[in-house]
Amino acid sequence: MIKEIINELAYDKITLTQALTRAKLVAFTIDNQTFQSWLKWELEGYNDNKELLPEYRKVPCVPMAKIGDRYGRKNTVMIRLNQTLEIMEMLSVANVYISVPSLETNFATIQSDICTQEFAPALTELLRGPFEASNPQIKLLSAGQEFNKLYLKNIIDMTKQKLIDTLLELNKEFPNLTDDFKMDKEKNTKIENIITTNIYGSNNPLNITAGEHVQQSGFTFNTAVDFTQLEKLGVQGKEVEELQTIIAENKDNPSGKLASVMKWLGGVSASIAARGLYEKIPAITEFVHTHILK
Repeated sequence: MIKEIINELAYDKITLTQALTRAKLVAFTIDNQTFQSWLKWELEGYNDNKELLPEYRKVPCVPMAKIGDRYGRKNTVMIRLNQTLEIMEMLSVANVYISVPSLETNFATIQSDICTQEFAPALTELLRGPFEASNPQIKLLSAGQEFNKLYLKNIIDMTKQKLIDTLLELNKEFPNLTDDFKMDKEKNTKIENIITTNIYGSNNPLNITAGEHVQQSGFTFNTAVDFTQLEKLGVQGKEVEELQTIIAENKDNPSGKLASVMKWLGGVSASIAARGLYEKIPAITEFVHTHILK
């Protein structure tokens, strides 16, 4: 059962949506709540639940606002505000909550290279004050985030790899998995470790929402970061140096670091895409979120 899903997904004989749906049979056979929940969220969407959203679904973006004046003229401008870290996160990181079926459909049908995601009404209202206070003649009409369409593909690819890696390890541990599979404590521990490691790393959102405290380092610079990994992924030496400079210059400025790193990531992603190295972008994005913004 597992091997068949792996082979068909790896060779693109089935879509990711189909593979996730079939993997639900595996999840219920092994009776693992973490795997069942992840498959459900990926297939149905995360319903704006930021606590549950995996890191690979958070993408760099450009916050934009549509404004108008009293003469009826309209314009779209980039949002530039000196706000707190929390506001900067909301502005410069797009949380992609939609389901994998929607992601696959949108990537196939959207004609533009740019995707737009509107802010929630509450956040738009929060931005209205600074905009209209700076110029009483300007009215904020709407606000949102723009990001490259390729990031939809990145999320699809990351999800695909996480599913394949999880199934490969499950198949290695339980090659003869059948409907009469019997769970015990040892098997349960192995399964939970496999799924949590491959999908979430050390931050299982089920543990967090259940009340377990997971301490985060909060945008501190990890001196043990191996920046040569970025060069192996296609990032040019000069671009790596720019990232190191950004980190050094923003040691005491978390919001500035976040905004600058996300802007750097957007530029590097465009550069990588221009050289045809699309498959490297998900790994670069994950490296930045895991090693730089943690």
